[in-house]
Amino acid sequence: MRVGEKGERIPLTIAAADVKAGTITLVVQAVGKSSSKLCALNPGDYITDVVGPLGRATHIEKFGTVVCCGGGVGCAPLLPIVAAMKEAGNRVITVLAARTKELIILEKQMREYSDEVIIMTDDGSYGNKGLVTQGVEAVINREKVDLCVTIGPAVMMKFVSLLTRKYSFRLSSDEFGYEIKLRETLTEIWLMLFELSRPMREKKGEHNKSNDKIKLMMIYIHEHYSEKISIPELAAAAYLSERECYRVFHDCLHMTPVEYIKAYRLQAACQMLAKGQEAVTVISRECGLGSSSYFGKVFREYTHCSPTEYRRKWQNSDR
Repeated sequence: MRVGEKGERIPLTIAAADVKAGTITLVVQAVGKSSSKLCALNPGDYITDVVGPLGRATHIEKFGTVVCCGGGVGCAPLLPIVAAMKEAGNRVITVLAARTKELIILEKQMREYSDEVIIMTDDGSYGNKGLVTQGVEAVINREKVDLCVTIGPAVMMKFVSLLTRKYSFRLSSDEFGYEIKLRETLTEIWLMLFELSRPMREKKGEHNKSNDKIKLMMIYIHEHYSEKISIPELAAAAYLSERECYRVFHDCLHMTPVEYIKAYRLQAACQMLAKGQEAVTVISRECGLGSSSYFGKVFREYTHCSPTEYRRKWQNSDR
């Protein structure tokens, strides 16, 4: 699309179309010169060029349960996919994410074609507070998902892809180097999710020196999560005092070190339950979660099911 003879051509995806009326709907966010010129047009003004359709159409079929997640203006091109997936007979769960409530778009239209809509905002001003990946993972943890479609900023799509790869990860507990490969995968996921949250942790134009410290402590946790980890030991890994350790975790991840350690251990336990045959007591010990009774309690709080139920659900879904 181009506005003005000397204007820049900008690619936009059609959000909706009315064949009878001969109209298309585009959603544009004014962020630069070209998009601002387009948004400044009034009814009756002319757009110099409209060329399309271009690219490859999204493959649509009946997959089963489809999670469609969009970030920001990426929700616009997601809308026709949501509609098409629903028309093909799928159960469609839509996850919409933005920085604040004001940036959530097309919610009403998405609800028309979705069995469920989950809203995620960075600041918690609407829906659930958190990243789009947290909304997607909540769905994956409660039911079998056959396909995930994501549109939004490149970094968002990268981490959603990484998240879904974690749950489709096939690794046998009998395979040589199983624990090392599992730990490597979990470390990669946590570090990338940490990188995704960078904009929320940094002030504009100012490098946050806490980043390097939190990375050192995260790596220490990922390498020693099966052992007893004390706050003094964790703080020492990043050359910090205990007080600074708590402050860095609060500023960067909005949680305490203990909360992060527990969450990481539970993630590791989920992987072992889903892919291996070890006894629950063994998994509890190897993930640093203590007795099986305590493990069962915190695991149910985290996943809303028992370790045995979780294993049965995920291992049966692979058959």
